[in-house]
Amino acid sequence: MKPKPLLFAAALATGITSQLALAEDIGVRIRLGISDKTNTVWSGSAEVNSGKIESITGWRFEFSDVVNGLSWKAETRSLTVRRSSNAKKRPNKKDGDEPMADNGVILHLSEVTGNSIVKVKTAKGDFEFALNEIPYGKVVEKLEGAVDIERTAATGPLATESTDDDYPSLTVHSDGTIYTGFVSFTPGIDRNERSKDWTEAPKEFGSLAKLPGGDRVWLAITRPDGKTEKVPVTEGGGDVYKTAVSIDGDGRAWVV
Repeated sequence: MKPKPLLFAAALATGITSQLALAEDIGVRIRLGISDKTNTVWSGSAEVNSGKIESITGWRFEFSDVVNGLSWKAETRSLTVRRSSNAKKRPNKKDGDEPMADNGVILHLSEVTGNSIVKVKTAKGDFEFALNEIPYGKVVEKLEGAVDIERTAATGPLATESTDDDYPSLTVHSDGTIYTGFVSFTPGIDRNERSKDWTEAPKEFGSLAKLPGGDRVWLAITRPDGKTEKVPVTEGGGDVYKTAVSIDGDGRAWVV
């Protein structure tokens, strides 16, 4: 099927707005439970004495891990061990011998300075650090090596729905506006439902037969002030492979 260029400007009135990271914002990744030998609860909260925590997101979160405002519930777990077709080659494992996967959170900070101090409380102990302690490329350890802290780029989500979003393309206007096209796939079964642990056999299978909603192309328009408007370019239910975005000589953005 020949791709058709679609002018998005007429759809602006139906856009969805959100806030992305500004260039001066800071990201901080906090890895928890690096030295754990068994499953360990690392639920906690964070605050900053000067500035603002815009958001907290999970890093390596699984189904039972969750963020609630400026606090979270999380734990470390053993790594998933692939099943072997030859059980004789697999050594017997004892408690504490399984390789562990650390967990963590990522903080998005705004209006902060190098002297801003982040204070973190967890179920395994509290710690704090100043932002000038973690320049890019340096890792700081806390709680005797059970935690490490590293500066990252500040990011924000373009999409927050329970869809599978992929194939991004991006272009920048001369006025600094960023146009990002991407494909959003609506699955039949919600992402959380697909990843949950089954503790008992399901009583019925009809709920697993929900048909997917197909692909839809979106365009995210990020203004120089960081505000983003998300605009639908196509109807849902399609079958789309990749996107491309370009700006013509009159400053109009086109999505293919």
